[in-house]
Amino acid sequence: MLTKKTTWLTLPLLSLALYGCAQPSAPTVAATPIEPAILGDYVSDGYAERAAGYDWVAVSLKEGKDQQIKVSVRSRNDRKKPTCTFDGYAKKTGAQTYTTTANGQPVTLTVTPTQLTIAADTTEGAGALAYFCSGGATLAGSYDKLPGSVDPSQLDPSLFNPRG
Repeated sequence: MLTKKTTWLTLPLLSLALYGCAQPSAPTVAATPIEPAILGDYVSDGYAERAAGYDWVAVSLKEGKDQQIKVSVRSRNDRKKPTCTFDGYAKKTGAQTYTTTANGQPVTLTVTPTQLTIAADTTEGAGALAYFCSGGATLAGSYDKLPGSVDPSQLDPSLFNPRG
């Protein structure tokens, strides 16, 4: 049997529960899927002249989780030490843009089905993009998409290992 005291304590809780259930939930925003056409290998302009010994850099984009792509940068390894190496995840921030960090600095990747551009958002970011390369090279620049995969016989074979 309910007493007056129990009833007075129960009614406000019951009202709160019913009121909370009656409120419409916040609208959910549909996540924009990653366009499969942008996934693949992108290369610097030296790749076309690789038979003549030119240095080149490849950027591999693979699908990650939660609107992210895996970004793996490797360079030629058959005739010289690798010039550039970078691993990370980039989060989708626009129709063709993804952002990541390089040594704590924001970096923007603009991706189309045929080209990738990597650019620092700040002056400090430009230095951070150079940190992952040797010999004055930098990750910043434009890369053209290959119709297939990079020639694995010339590529630095180190595995994808994202840096924190």
